[in-house]
Amino acid sequence: MKVEVPDFREFVHYDKQMESAVLGVLLLEKFTFEKVVGILTEDCFYLDANKKVFSTIKKMWERQLPIDLMTVCQYIVRTLDVKELDGNNVPYYLVKLTTGVCSSAHLEYHSFLIRQLYAEREIVKIKYGSMGDGDVLERSKRMQDELLKLSQFKVTNDWEDMVDGVMELHQHMDNVKDKDLIGIPTGFSKVDFITGGFGGGQVIIIAARPSVGKSALLNSMVLNAAKLNHKVGIISLEMPTLQMTARMGAVVSEVEFFKIFRNKIYDEKERDIVYQGLTDLSNLPIKITDKTGVNISDIRAKVAQLVHKKELDILFIDYLQLVDSESGNKNYNREQEVAKMSRGLKIMAMDYNIPIVVLAQLNREAAKEKKPQLHHLRESGSIEQDADIVMFLHRDWKVGILQNENGDSTEYEADLILAKTRNGETPEIKIGFNPSQMKFFDLKDETSVAYNKDFRSPLPKENDTTPF
Repeated sequence: MKVEVPDFREFVHYDKQMESAVLGVLLLEKFTFEKVVGILTEDCFYLDANKKVFSTIKKMWERQLPIDLMTVCQYIVRTLDVKELDGNNVPYYLVKLTTGVCSSAHLEYHSFLIRQLYAEREIVKIKYGSMGDGDVLERSKRMQDELLKLSQFKVTNDWEDMVDGVMELHQHMDNVKDKDLIGIPTGFSKVDFITGGFGGGQVIIIAARPSVGKSALLNSMVLNAAKLNHKVGIISLEMPTLQMTARMGAVVSEVEFFKIFRNKIYDEKERDIVYQGLTDLSNLPIKITDKTGVNISDIRAKVAQLVHKKELDILFIDYLQLVDSESGNKNYNREQEVAKMSRGLKIMAMDYNIPIVVLAQLNREAAKEKKPQLHHLRESGSIEQDADIVMFLHRDWKVGILQNENGDSTEYEADLILAKTRNGETPEIKIGFNPSQMKFFDLKDETSVAYNKDFRSPLPKENDTTPF
């Protein structure tokens, strides 16, 4: 059954006088259109005639033509060949708009009110399903696009005096005084010392060749953040939620992954440990989505849902090259698409003031060299440009270097190479790795990792307080 959209009510869903007042100011006073650019579009106006006047002024402003009552009238009549507006001749209608002008002092505020009324109309349309033809998925996508469009606008009058910037800096300095961490910790002490933790607005790239352990490292960082009550979101495009949960279960319980995933736990004490670990895991503030075929717009919509409910402090994406193209064109230039994705993620991080940690693949050239370099980032150099931190995960064991300089096996260690940081420090940091538990862990010094005879778990050191 078709649902009828109720009639819009004046002053609730539209305001003709407000529209006339704003357009009248734009016709009478110079340099006023600049104040409403980014706030209003022609769709914000309820009357079709007002849409036409606004779009005309915008076209003339973009072409750097003088804007006043006479020039706009000429443009509408002669260039656009429009003779009437709302049943009146064009000159009369434009003059009538100017009679409602009181002052330009509140132009921006009036523009915000018009935009708010436009949002009210669009919400009514969405509520009653008036989103055009097409199947449910197409209409749902249009709804998401409309809601996103309602929340986005640009304010052009955003200049601030330097005194405001200095005051903000003083407040920031007071807030971070005596704090080693100003962002979300990774759980790896030397990484946190150099970066100060992952901060809002940052994009952090963690790149490696396949099968080195990117997803396992992501899990370790997720758990370290969630145990400190930071709300974590994971977009897993490579691994189903079931498998990722089993991997995390192996980390928190310190029991081999295969025992948990294949239920090969025969020792009652060990089973109790696993169940307790899974109980602890279930209470952590972690949300996962493993739906594939998503693009940057889809990711933004997912992020907005959690941010709106105050359920997201940091986002992890596994991994960048599996994000779909916006265009859906099979003949697109992949490097350009990845560049758009990279830029889209940076904008998203800044808009929602959250750190976004993105896993990425390295190209095949990385396998030919001993350690990965920035130019090995697969498919796009823009990833390096947009990222605040680029970190490589490297394991000598995977490139055939089986012993370290101390003669110990390299199977149970890895390097985090900070190839790019905002403060310029780019060290290589040694961390430990437990293959059976798919777990990376912090080392307190640069010595090699000591393991017991069956190589299942690292030997605990005295007074060791390493998380997980």
